[in-house]
Amino acid sequence: MDIGSQAIGTRNPQASKVSAGSESSSAGNEGKTSKERNRNRNRNRNRNRNRNKDSKEEEKPDSVTGNEEGQRGKLQTKNRKRKDNNENNRKNTIEHPKEMNEGKQKQIAKRQDEIDQCIYVLPGFRLFKKGRHITSFGYRIFFMTDSGKVSQDVLINIPLEYPNVPIKLSMRNNETESSYMETVITNFNWKARQLTKKNWRIPSQINFLVSEFELLKQANFKQVDKLRNSFYKTVYS
Repeated sequence: MDIGSQAIGTRNPQASKVSAGSESSSAGNEGKTSKERNRNRNRNRNRNRNRNKDSKEEEKPDSVTGNEEGQRGKLQTKNRKRKDNNENNRKNTIEHPKEMNEGKQKQIAKRQDEIDQCIYVLPGFRLFKKGRHITSFGYRIFFMTDSGKVSQDVLINIPLEYPNVPIKLSMRNNETESSYMETVITNFNWKARQLTKKNWRIPSQINFLVSEFELLKQANFKQVDKLRNSFYKTVYS
């Protein structure tokens, strides 16, 4: 009994050692597998991070190229606008050739020359007001009436586009208008259009105003003037 018990006792420690060893080995294997899992996870994470970095780096050039394409589009739009502006300028240059500019200069020179002549020849012909489209000159005209010789201050309005646009007669704002002056102004402005077309200079038109003042006072001046012109054509034809 003692020997058997001893034998059994001796076997049990070995069995316990074996079982303990197997348990420790299994625990060691589990530890290894968990470590390997962690390593695999870390590897996968690192791989995913690297992939994300690579994909971002690959996307950056696309964004850059997108910006470049946008800038190219803006430059093309600007160049197109410049081209359109240049074409419009060319069209304007074609529509306003050198001959038209020379004609404008001649028209301005003619206007100024006639104004200078009025200032030199007509006493009291002076600048009254200079506007954007019309320059007004004050002038006192003298004429005979039933009561004797009288004077009247008037304005000779010369457009900047003269002789393409005729001169006009008007009253000064502070002048009391005579009963007949409205008729004189209406008739003279009508006649001035004809005289301008016939290339009468401004001093000659003002002389017509003074010399034909009594005729301009008549309400039927237009009919009388037409009959007189037809008579002159018959005589001198």
